[in-house]
Amino acid sequence: MTVSKKSKSNILHLDIDAFIAKARNIIHEVYHNKAILSVPDYQTKTAANDQDYITKPLTPLYAWAGGKRRLIKAYRPYMPDFKRIRYYAEPFFGAGAMFCEVFNQHREHIRSYHLNDINPEIINLLNTIKRDCSGFIDELKTIEERNHYKTLDGKKNFYYRLREEYRSLPAGAEYSVRGTAMFYFLLNNMFRGLYSQKNGRIFTSFQTNKNGFDYENIKNWSTALQKAVITCGSYEDVKVNKNTFLFCDPPYRDCSIMYSTDFNDEQHKQCYAWVQKKVEEKKTVGMLCNKNLNDGFFSSLPTTTESEHINIEYSHTKARVGANRSIVELLMVFKEKMAVPVLKAA
Repeated sequence: MTVSKKSKSNILHLDIDAFIAKARNIIHEVYHNKAILSVPDYQTKTAANDQDYITKPLTPLYAWAGGKRRLIKAYRPYMPDFKRIRYYAEPFFGAGAMFCEVFNQHREHIRSYHLNDINPEIINLLNTIKRDCSGFIDELKTIEERNHYKTLDGKKNFYYRLREEYRSLPAGAEYSVRGTAMFYFLLNNMFRGLYSQKNGRIFTSFQTNKNGFDYENIKNWSTALQKAVITCGSYEDVKVNKNTFLFCDPPYRDCSIMYSTDFNDEQHKQCYAWVQKKVEEKKTVGMLCNKNLNDGFFSSLPTTTESEHINIEYSHTKARVGANRSIVELLMVFKEKMAVPVLKAA
């Protein structure tokens, strides 16, 4: 520890860094525990964690109706022991709130991530950010420069002009870096995160994005995605290894607006069975989300794993005035196989 004293002052001046280093050494010597003062530091970069280096925690790239950002805290008690987890698989990506949680809190345990969605525009966005982040940001800034309007009407008119421009691109051009930046701009200014399509391309109404674009977050996503396998297809094609945390958030039974294909009750049954099959085969942990419609649908399905059905009630802040703002989310957690199949009540 270094202490300096000015000749004409009685005030001591401490070398704070040296003081903290000395304090750490004393505690380490007493407790023989090198990690006793360890805290998450997103700006520490070493050879060991270079590939995972980010400047701040990831947040979803866009708003998404049905996204799980507000529910993550309620999910945490039911998540697996990540000391045993080496892989993460998310067959219905949406906006990836759970991926953000796993990467932010547990990435030191994860070797790779498998991110999948049936929406080709979303998957192309992820691949573009992964492979050409700087080019993507340049194109996005160019669009922002074009959107110089100060009034809400001006911004609204620009949104619809850009939407028409995007929808008029030649087939395949929507997957260029420029086309992807156009899509992302539209995605970040769409009405209440309610994604909809017409003829295979985004067709959502306007709602201004008051926060602008977080370029630092986009760059951090590019870093995080370097360890991700990104695919576009059926959830059934997602590879699940041993020691995988499998998180499934399919379209809810009462909602088809955000999904480009139907997902009926028979498909929900198949998805329910598929999650259990993967949990049984790989002896790992699976989570399946849906809305509890109080009709006993999921409780009537055969359960061949150790399972738990949890009702999570939360307030929908964007519900219309006079509507019932309370929503009951059903979280189903599946663990290693039980000896005898049982039926679990919701």
